[in-house]
Amino acid sequence: MNWLEDKKIRLLFHPPSSPDLNPIERVWHELKHILRTLPHPPQTVNQLRAAVLNAWENLPIDDINKHIYSMPDRIAAFEVCYIWYNS
Repeated sequence: MNWLEDKKIRLLFHPPSSPDLNPIERVWHELKHILRTLPHPPQTVNQLRAAVLNAWENLPIDDINKHIYSMPDRIAAFEVCYIWYNS
């Protein structure tokens, strides 16, 4: 804990597995959307693997970054809700 304090890293309580505070969950959502809108859904595990890899490779980095950059706003919204809920 001292190392975190020394580095001025603030710990944030959040519920376990909270998708709102995990940017990768939003990225998974985008990947699933791409897979669900394929004109020909995968029929085998190998086809699914290839489709997932293709979706991942073609997901624009800006789409990933927007979820990372939205974290300060998400944390602020969470803190407001947390304070309201616990008051």
